[in-house]
Parts: sequence; structure tokens; C-alpha cells
Amino acid sequence: MAKNPGKLVLVFGSRAAQGDSLAFEVAEKISASGAAGVEFTEARSVDDVLEAADGGRNVFILDVAKGLRGNRVEIIDDFELLKEKKLTSLHDFDVGFFLRLLAAAGEAPRVKIIAIPWGMDAGKAAAQARELLK
Repeated sequence: MAKNPGKLVLVFGSRAAQGDSLAFEVAEKISASGAAGVEFTEARSVDDVLEAADGGRNVFILDVAKGLRGNRVEIIDDFELLKEKKLTSLHDFDVGFFLRLLAAAGEAPRVKIIAIPWGMDAGKAAAQARELLK
């Protein structure tokens, strides 16, 4: 099975907040293992999502989330599910609210969210996220 080249992963979270920096740790572990065709970049605002989605690449958002069922990294592509999740920061609120608003207006960007359970081991999360990015 051929890998999909040209994947862009926007990493959300806060490097300063305990627990909320997990997405950065996971991205660094995946990058260090040589994820061909995958580019990781730190997202600074929801505008980054719109700009990336307009570029024709496969775009993913990598972030931690509370309230996931089980201890598995999940792909979320139905933004309506975000309102059921407990948000962990204002940054998450901005992204979740913005994506739901665009979806309601029929303008949702073509992105998928790779949601990491809050408090998950970074190595285990990286292995699971790496598989989802294949």
C-alpha cells in the first residue's frame, strides 16, 4: 500500500501547560522516527487551519483531548462531535468552535483531527498516531 505524500500536521496545544504539551512530544517522536511525507508545524491560530486546507494537502490537527473513550488515539472528522468533548484550554475552544461554525455554514475545511487522550504515554500515543498517518 502506497503512503500518501504531502501530509501536513498542525500541532495545537501549549508547550507551557502540563498535559497540554503532549501533542508536541508526540509530533517530535514521530518526526524523529522518520515519518516520510509528513510535515509537522506548530499552529498559532485557527487561521493556520484555513490556510493549510486551501493548499490541497492532506491536513491533520494534532491535539490532546479529555473525554475520549478508551485509551486510544482517535481520528475525528465529524466536527459536531467536538461539542461533546470537554475542552482543556481556550485554544481548544477557539479551534473547536471555529470548525463547528464553519461546518454549520457548509464551509468546513477538509481536515481531520488526531485526538490524543489526555495523560496518555507519549511513546504509545506516537506509535498509534503514526499508524493513523499512514
